[in-house]
Amino acid sequence: MAKALGFNNELINEIGVAGLLHDIGKITLDETILNKKGFLDNEEWNQMKKHPETSYKILSSVNGLATTAEYVLSHHERWDGYGYPNQIGEESIPYFSRIIALADAFDAMVSERTYRKTLTFEEAIEELERNAGTQFDPQLTKVFIKTVKNQPSFLD
Repeated sequence: MAKALGFNNELINEIGVAGLLHDIGKITLDETILNKKGFLDNEEWNQMKKHPETSYKILSSVNGLATTAEYVLSHHERWDGYGYPNQIGEESIPYFSRIIALADAFDAMVSERTYRKTLTFEEAIEELERNAGTQFDPQLTKVFIKTVKNQPSFLD
C-alpha cells in the first residue's frame, strides 16, 4: 500500500513499524478477553478499546517512536467519527492511521479468529467496499483494494 501511494523507503519503513506495533498495548489485556469465543461483554469491550491508548503510552516512551505512537493511537478511529479512543473523523485522523486501519481490518477478516468465521478474500473486499466512507477513508479504500487485488499471494 505504501509503495502504491508512492512513499519513499523511509516512509515505507515508518508505516511498516507502525503496522507491526499497532496492537502492542494488547499485551496488558487478560488472555481470556483476547481468546474469547463469541462476543465480548461491555466490560471486556471497554478494556479492549483501551489498547490504542496503551500502545501509544508504550511506544511514546521509546526513543524515536513518538510519531509511530501517534499513528497507532488513532488506528481504530473511523472516517465517520464514531471510532475510538477520541472519536475523530475524516482528515483529522492521521493519514498513516487510516492506512493501518484498512490493513488491520483486512487482516482480521481473512485470518482465523476465535470469535467469528474467516472471510474469503472476495468477502473481505466487499466488506471494505461497504464500509468505505463510514469506517474507512473512501479514497484510501480504493487504493487498498486495487493494491491487494494485484498481490499474487491473495490469488492462490
